[in-house]
Amino acid sequence: METGILTTLSEQELIDCDEGEKAATIDGFCRVRVNDELAIKRAVARQPVAVGIEVSGLDLKLTFFIVQMGIFRGKAGTRLNHQEAIIGYGIEKGVDYWLLKNS
Repeated sequence: METGILTTLSEQELIDCDEGEKAATIDGFCRVRVNDELAIKRAVARQPVAVGIEVSGLDLKLTFFIVQMGIFRGKAGTRLNHQEAIIGYGIEKGVDYWLLKNS
């Protein structure tokens, strides 16, 4: 922008880190006990929480990735193969839910 000359960059060039410039810093983290919903809610109230979930089987994958709004009611698995960030939670029509951001 300084020179007024448009430079074409590849995707990799756009995301490469410059060691001299910090894009973000981390000043700490905490671990949350597995399957402790109260602890997860407390952590989510302060920051997003990284979680692993199972997304398996063609029908489940299609359903999971097509859902844009509403509550996904798929069964929870134990073979973790996908990462999400929990960014909130709530209750809708008596159903508890986690608000996830896809990675």
